[in-house]
Amino acid sequence: MKIFVFSTAILYKENISGGDVVLPQIAKRWGGRYELYVITSREGERVWRSLGAKAVFHLLPETIFDRSDNILLGPIKYLIRTIQSVRMLNSLMGGEKEKFLIYTAPAFIPDTLPALVARRRFQQSRWLAWVYHVILPPWERRGNFLFNLFSYLLQRGGLWALKKGADVVLVLGGTYKDLVDEGFREEKLQICNLGVDKKLLESTAPIKEKYDGISIGTLTYTRGVYDLLHIWRLVIEKRPDARLAVVGGGSQRLIEDYKNKIKELGLEKNVRYYGFVPKNEDVYAILKSSKLYICPLHENGWSMPVAEAMTVGVPTVAYDLKMFHYAFKKGFVTVPMHNKRSLADKVVELLNNEEKRQKLSQEALEESKNFDWRNIADEVGRVIDKL
Repeated sequence: MKIFVFSTAILYKENISGGDVVLPQIAKRWGGRYELYVITSREGERVWRSLGAKAVFHLLPETIFDRSDNILLGPIKYLIRTIQSVRMLNSLMGGEKEKFLIYTAPAFIPDTLPALVARRRFQQSRWLAWVYHVILPPWERRGNFLFNLFSYLLQRGGLWALKKGADVVLVLGGTYKDLVDEGFREEKLQICNLGVDKKLLESTAPIKEKYDGISIGTLTYTRGVYDLLHIWRLVIEKRPDARLAVVGGGSQRLIEDYKNKIKELGLEKNVRYYGFVPKNEDVYAILKSSKLYICPLHENGWSMPVAEAMTVGVPTVAYDLKMFHYAFKKGFVTVPMHNKRSLADKVVELLNNEEKRQKLSQEALEESKNFDWRNIADEVGRVIDKL
């Protein structure tokens, strides 16, 4: 079976999110079961190849805008990529009676609009989509208003396209109810959480440097990266030697601003900012040298770093998101949303109480038993075969 994948949402090389690696991780474990044709950017191809996933790549022509990591150019990049993807359909897809599958994730217009065009034109085709989480309106979201408005509108359009044309929408446990509230028919939705590379996680050796806490992810306001620094400042009021590792890239402007914030808060001795770390094994080595995973996310339906932390027995301290009610069951503790003081107090409590932290660590290991990409690959494969 041919599967045409639209994967054009990566804006620059240090903007790789967990969602961008989902299909490459799954495809690697299919072992040639399907013919994959990936419409993507150079950065998208790099992600696939770095993970060892095999596919035929059809690269969108690079423009002058792609050479900049300025987030304000995002709307222009996405508009151009949408047009390019629609044009590419004619040269890639065969006759109108050809049978194939269309795959998209995440639910942004540059992927979903071309997918909708293909689904309508080729009646024998089927469309499988994946939605990770629903973005809050910009007036409810913290951070840059224009960026949040851009993200919100892109996903609004993407969700509209999914309602119109997708045959099955895979959804994370913490996002299912959000999509039902958005008007999706429940018979079209299927809960399917993500996985981790258990073999690589278990075989990676920890680094010598030790940390009391770690947080992993792209530098964005909605990931709570600025909350994180204020939380750690509160932690060192009670544990002056507590050390935090922060892993994750972002735009150059945001990276510089983040480094300046670390200095402004007087955290140079307590916070090590690693930036974007290309190799997963290097990220895992830092993770395995940490006692707690700090998760101040403002929104998400599932978290790959949380699952990776659980897999190596590192418990999580987090804001009380829906995913900790519907996707994860144990191996973590939560505090009320945006309550930085409560989260810091919980971190200190677990650092001071080794017995309690070890109990959570064992619960995390038990929770992670089924967090394996092989299981997810089999589950998605069954959905595809049924379609």
